[in-house]
Amino acid sequence: MESEVLAQDLYLDGATTVVKDIELFSENSPSFTLAVDFRFTNVSDANNTLISCYEENGSEGFRLRFNTNPDIQWGDKNINVGYRGYRDIVVLRHIAGDDKLYVYSSNGSASSFSNNVASNVLTRSRPTVSPQKLTIGAIRFVSDGGFDDYGRGYIYWAKIWYDDLGETNAKLLAAWTHDQLPYEYCGTERYRITGSSQRTNASFIQNCEFGDRLRQMNSSNTNVGGWDTCLMRQNFFLNRFPNAYPQVWRSMIKKVKISATAGNKSTSVTVSDDYSYLAAYAEMFTTSDAAYVAEGSKISWFTTDIRRAKFRGIPIPEDVTYYTDSSDPSTVSGRTISVGDVWKQGTGTVYIYADTEAIRYYGLSTSGAVSASIGGYWIAAYSFWLRSPLVTSTTNFWFVNASGSIYNYTNANTSYAVVPCFSI
Repeated sequence: MESEVLAQDLYLDGATTVVKDIELFSENSPSFTLAVDFRFTNVSDANNTLISCYEENGSEGFRLRFNTNPDIQWGDKNINVGYRGYRDIVVLRHIAGDDKLYVYSSNGSASSFSNNVASNVLTRSRPTVSPQKLTIGAIRFVSDGGFDDYGRGYIYWAKIWYDDLGETNAKLLAAWTHDQLPYEYCGTERYRITGSSQRTNASFIQNCEFGDRLRQMNSSNTNVGGWDTCLMRQNFFLNRFPNAYPQVWRSMIKKVKISATAGNKSTSVTVSDDYSYLAAYAEMFTTSDAAYVAEGSKISWFTTDIRRAKFRGIPIPEDVTYYTDSSDPSTVSGRTISVGDVWKQGTGTVYIYADTEAIRYYGLSTSGAVSASIGGYWIAAYSFWLRSPLVTSTTNFWFVNASGSIYNYTNANTSYAVVPCFSI
């Protein structure tokens, strides 16, 4: 099957366009499937367009534009396919000669993780026939080759297949953005493989938090049932998240026995069977409490608060330098601060350094950030959930906060970041 990568890590600055010699709606055009991993960096400029095969005169074809939220416009129809400045992925299917456009989006217009890929059909009242060429960064005028509604944002990845891949494959493509998030090794034989006496060869924890969206442990304020029955596991880890991994990973990841207390002030431990899961209290911090020890064992390199802290969307590089100064480390003469270096401000918040380009690329929020003397910002860490209920509560789960401290718990219906783990 013929296919083509259209763009990769392409920043659109409101003046950049790329016109492909591809006609999607001419009389002889084939069916197609198009996947676009994107982020709008300007959320005030209505109609700014990242990719299109669209004629404004007659509203022929489609475009991915900003319209309060990102949306797909198909002729005179439209549907939201993302949330404001968040990173999202949308997949379009079109059958040659049809008046329908099938649209699959990772999270729709949700600001938190949706439980399912959104699927919609936009139907025009007439066939779409146009000599327009596929255009990145604007809409193009067929008559004179001019442009309008220039796009401001990123196309992290876009690929087209010159055939209809079908709904099943389209949903798999739309299941997750095309970003590459690193994982870190956290030990051998940590868990027992489901249905076997064998233990896992290796377990891994994600290096950073998911960038834009947060998640509740439960929609109501309860920890009854613990990890086993919570909505974080039932809706996200069992239903939504598995398709985020590439196919080659899914073939290697093992279903393992995951232990956690049962919630509702119980010290009894329940065991669930999971391909992916959250870390436990005992895996983040040394404890002698028997209830938490039963959930797992310490990950050896989580030795200090600064090592536990994690950041939304931006990974910590292998060559990171850690600083524990009371003020901006970049003010110290002779230091070379690099993107991804980490700083703990005394006993307080942990930060990661990001220059202007990294802030734009990762969509980082500078709320609560510290301006660096060399330009850019120190971006604050963000709280992330653990799977462990607080055994003295009916409502709380443990989490790691922005200072990297484990001594924190809060209501189950609070929205915090997600850091998944898996084993092979």
